[in-house]
Amino acid sequence: MHGCLNKWPAWALTAAAAWALAASALGDEGPMPTHRPESYDSATNQYVYASSSAAGEGDLDSRLAAVEEALAKIDKKAKDDKKKAAGQMSVTPGGRICADTAAFDQDAIDQARYDEQNGVEFRAARFFLSGKGFNVFKYKIEYDFAGKSTVKAKDVYIAVTDLPFLQNVKVGHFKEPFSLDELTSSRFITFMERNVAGGALAPARRFGVMAHGWSAAEYATFAIGGFAEKGDDGGKIQGDIMGGAVTMRGTWLPWYDEATEGRGLLHLGIAYSYRKPFGHEYELAFRPECHLASENSIAMDDVDNRNLLGTELAFVYGPFSFQSEYFVNFIDRSDHADCNTQGCYAYFSYFLTGENRAYDRHDGCFARVKPYENFFRVRDENGSVYTGLGAWELKYRYSWLDAYDHDLLGFDYVGDHTIGVNWYLTPYTRLMLEYIYSGINQNQGAGAGDLNIVQMRAQIDF
Repeated sequence: MHGCLNKWPAWALTAAAAWALAASALGDEGPMPTHRPESYDSATNQYVYASSSAAGEGDLDSRLAAVEEALAKIDKKAKDDKKKAAGQMSVTPGGRICADTAAFDQDAIDQARYDEQNGVEFRAARFFLSGKGFNVFKYKIEYDFAGKSTVKAKDVYIAVTDLPFLQNVKVGHFKEPFSLDELTSSRFITFMERNVAGGALAPARRFGVMAHGWSAAEYATFAIGGFAEKGDDGGKIQGDIMGGAVTMRGTWLPWYDEATEGRGLLHLGIAYSYRKPFGHEYELAFRPECHLASENSIAMDDVDNRNLLGTELAFVYGPFSFQSEYFVNFIDRSDHADCNTQGCYAYFSYFLTGENRAYDRHDGCFARVKPYENFFRVRDENGSVYTGLGAWELKYRYSWLDAYDHDLLGFDYVGDHTIGVNWYLTPYTRLMLEYIYSGINQNQGAGAGDLNIVQMRAQIDF
């Protein structure tokens, strides 16, 4: 045992001597190179190395040059792609499906007027193609396949954008610039159907040409156009007395919370339309706020012109929103005394889950609601169930249509109360449930009757 321990000092001295000799040899030739040799000198039997700092700098410069070259190629490709896209028209498909069901309960007086029937229907089954190109053109072709027989044209137009002064000019078949509720897409309106007053008085889609735009700060919008006074389904229009309409609208945001992108806003709007009927014919049509309900109509064939005025008010404060409009319709007739109708609605909604109604500052109307959390329900590997709530919205609306020259038109008023709930599963999918109490006083017919409606909708768009 002691003999082995006595050998450790000898081994240590031997190792120290070997280390000293190696260090001395390296000291004569300089530090060990840290990179590969450039060449081999056969005369000296040694490898030739370049300076480590010079090699490193050269390698870095070459890599930077390669990165810059790659970035330049990416930038050139992006510019080429943009130029190519601007030189042709793009195509984007889309559509929507709305499936409705409704059940009715009516008293004897209302049933004597129309015997309402429970039912189901596709309220909308639309498909569209839209696109843009050459940096100044836009188009849309949309048709609705829902219904018993005919396919109806919806938005079918071409548009030129980024013009001086006029900004945008649209030609084709589209909505006239009148009414906040009417101009808000049916994908985004709070209720299944628009209010009874706007449905009767506000013009819908017509053939026409329109200029529209917005202020630089996007606090105001304008629109003005000339339209045919017939053809809401996009069909052919011909006649000796074509008539026509000039319709205009302006909106203003006295308050818009920029920090929250519109969780707080106040919207004001006004619209006016001067209308010469097609062939002196005008039909005042209205129904309860349910598409499966029967439609009432009053036809006139001696109308010289109409003057239509509408005012708009909307307020959003976080999850709470309020919206109201007032309409008045002045009818000038040649064979009968002039008569007038008016209407109004007001509603509020509240998101239980905290979302807010979104606002489109270019069109002066409301846009898509986006839930904070989409609906989902899944089970993990441990058996626990997790659920996403989606967005839940409560709503109430009162609307009325008043023929205050009722002796000429045959009815006093139509009034609807609607209460319901919306469930937004995703920004593109929602379920809607509503109860409607509708009353109509027909002084030259059945009299005052009551109608109760429960209706539901499943909606998806893409």
